[in-house]
Formats: sequence, C-alpha cells, structure tokens
Amino acid sequence: MLRTQLISDIVLPMNEILHLGDWIHDLAKLLKQETDGGHTGSSLGQGQFFLLMFLLRQAGAEPLYQKQIAQAMGLNKANVSRNVARLRDKGLLEVLAGAGTGRRHQVRLTTRALDLKNEMAGQFQSIHQRMVKGIDEEKLAVTAAVLRQMLSNLKESREQS
Repeated sequence: MLRTQLISDIVLPMNEILHLGDWIHDLAKLLKQETDGGHTGSSLGQGQFFLLMFLLRQAGAEPLYQKQIAQAMGLNKANVSRNVARLRDKGLLEVLAGAGTGRRHQVRLTTRALDLKNEMAGQFQSIHQRMVKGIDEEKLAVTAAVLRQMLSNLKESREQS
C-alpha cells in the first residue's frame, strides 16, 4: 500500500509527490509557450522578456544601472548589457550615460514599454484564469505557500554552498 501525503483535502500517493519537480518544469515550459510571441509581436527573446518584466515591476522607480540589474537578477553584466541593447533597439528602453560615471549606464523604460505593460497584463490575466480554473482559493493559497517555501529553501541552500 502506498504512503500518502495529506494537504488540506488533497490526498496524493507518495509516488505522485515525487513527480513535483516534473510538474513544475512542465508548468514553466507551458507558461513560456503561452507568453512566447504573444507579447509585443516583436519577438522578444527569453532573456529580453525577463529583463523587461523585471524593469516593469520597478516602473516608477529611479533608473537603474546595468550593474544593479545584473546583481538583482543574478545575471552577469554582459548578458544584461546585450539584452538592454536589444530592448533599446526595439524602442522599449532608453540607455542614459550616468553623469561623471564613465562607462556606467542607467536604464529607463520608454513610454512604449509602459504601454506594453497594460497589453501584457491582459494576456497574463487570461493565462492565470485558465491556469487556476476549477481550483478553490484555499488550495491555491496552500500551493502558493508551499511553492514560496520551496523557493526559499533552494535559495537558502544555494547561499550556504
């Protein structure tokens, strides 16, 4: 007989719980497919998309230096610089030379990027509604809490390594 794990009123056989990583991977892959091409119509690459999303979450704040962005996102400066250049070429970012800072550059969203935020918000809301269809709020709250804890555990173990 299989051992079971009880979460609220959800009962899963232990062998099903072992597939959690696979489900998270599959979910991430499907979410990526849902967002690919649907945003901007200007074929953003994955790195550009993640950088743009990061900057949109910071909207309204002071312009950030590329080095700050790299540190906050856990990326190297060369990748950030390359993606900033591509987003600038697409009219979504402005790159400002910092006064008296030599090669340090600040990044600021353009009006076009801010307009795009509203367009993408609708797309993400639609994806969210389809994703949580038929799942009650209590189960979603438990799932969110568990996923936050898993993320925290992995980050903590990485920092200790």
